[in-house]
Amino acid sequence: MSTVSETTRGHLAILARRSSARVTAFSKDRPTDWRPGQVRNTDGVLDTHFTDAAAWELIAKKTR
Repeated sequence: MSTVSETTRGHLAILARRSSARVTAFSKDRPTDWRPGQVRNTDGVLDTHFTDAAAWELIAKKTR
């Protein structure tokens, strides 16, 4: 059982699909290491890697 409510998970999925809500740029206040292009996409064609859009869509799907 998840400790995060279904409503909150729904909101997170919506935000993951909204490009204006995503933070991927490194800053001192929000350090990130966003490199989906270095992660193999097992749902894609052999030897393909995630694009930014595909990575965010996976996050949205898994959040739901």
